[in-house]
Amino acid sequence: MLLESYYKQCDEIVQQSETLINDIKSTEEIVNIILDANRNSLMVYELKITIYTLGFTVATLLPAFYGMNLKNYLEEDKYAFAGVIGLSFFSGMAMVLYAFRKLRFVQKMTTISAKQLDHFNDKMKSKVMDDVSGNAASASDTTKRQGTSVMGRFRFGKKRVFGLKKQNKDQKDMIWKWLINEKHIKR
Repeated sequence: MLLESYYKQCDEIVQQSETLINDIKSTEEIVNIILDANRNSLMVYELKITIYTLGFTVATLLPAFYGMNLKNYLEEDKYAFAGVIGLSFFSGMAMVLYAFRKLRFVQKMTTISAKQLDHFNDKMKSKVMDDVSGNAASASDTTKRQGTSVMGRFRFGKKRVFGLKKQNKDQKDMIWKWLINEKHIKR
């Protein structure tokens, strides 16, 4: 009897450790997703700065030729300076607009729109709510079978919604051995 209660306590500890391990993994995935999103936004920001630099470079190319100390016979024309400035401004703006159009095209190809994301979120929320309401109908049966509390019913629903499987005896023993193995414990 004492050994059986000890085994039940050990089994509960193994289940709690499995839950903690899964929570740690999901938290790690969320942190990685956030870091990836931040990295991507920084890359887009750097691309925009590079595009502006490219436009500025294209805009200064023609005045650089105009400013050389060579005779090009544009010095005598009274509209040449305004023409060169206008042409370089419009060529720089054309380059910037072209590059931003290409950037927007690439972003549309690699990301989904906010409307599609909202539709996906609504779909997943309704699926989760359907699964949870389906679990509520059989919650009394689940509680009788497993002898769990309200928190146990939530865990049962979470396992069903997020696809977490109940571990069999061999997997629990393996996790238990891993937990008590002194090689994994840092002192």
